[in-house]
Amino acid sequence: LVDTRGQLVPEWKNLMEDYADRFIAGTDTYKQDRWIDLELHVDFIKSWLGQLTSASAGQIARGNIARLFPVEN
Repeated sequence: LVDTRGQLVPEWKNLMEDYADRFIAGTDTYKQDRWIDLELHVDFIKSWLGQLTSASAGQIARGNIARLFPVEN
């Protein structure tokens, strides 16, 4: 996904920009000790999302999950 400098690999960047409606960014805490590294995982996600256009990043970070699992008020 990223190179040694933390930059998105061009193929991944192009794929996510072209198909932003098909990606969801997230992390999980499937076991208790994953909470220790949660901030690292979130920072990693934010770092590569920040390299995308704001429209693509917003769709991957929030838009797609909201579309797939709408919250009813």
